[in-house]
Amino acid sequence: MRFKYLLFTCILLMVLACQSHREMAIRSLMQRYDQLILKMDGPAIAALYLPDGQLLGENNFQVKGPQAIQEFLSSFKNVQVLSNTSTTESIVFKKDTAIQRGFYRQSALINGKDTVYPKGNFVAKWVKKPGQGWRIASWGPGK
Repeated sequence: MRFKYLLFTCILLMVLACQSHREMAIRSLMQRYDQLILKMDGPAIAALYLPDGQLLGENNFQVKGPQAIQEFLSSFKNVQVLSNTSTTESIVFKKDTAIQRGFYRQSALINGKDTVYPKGNFVAKWVKKPGQGWRIASWGPGK
């Protein structure tokens, strides 16, 4: 009986450690995403997406694929991001997929004179690909 308890405890600890490692990886990637948005580094942001990854917006807006995402981001030449942060509220894993929900807050200068403060909820779907690690399948507004 004691052996079964010890075995169960070891398995439980291994599962929790694996879960913690995956969660830390997603949180770290989201911090990187935040930093890249702050720099408006379109190529690096786009590289985080899967080949069919989607950047989603309000009213069914979507940009699909890294090249299109990079081109979309490069269209914001008149925008200087002053701050960009996100807070993760939850991450749910199912096999090699993670659904991250949270809140983002940003400030940006438009045309060098007007400051805007976009904020809201987000949902990011991450997929772990062999040899590539975690990549974004979709990122957009959440509820």
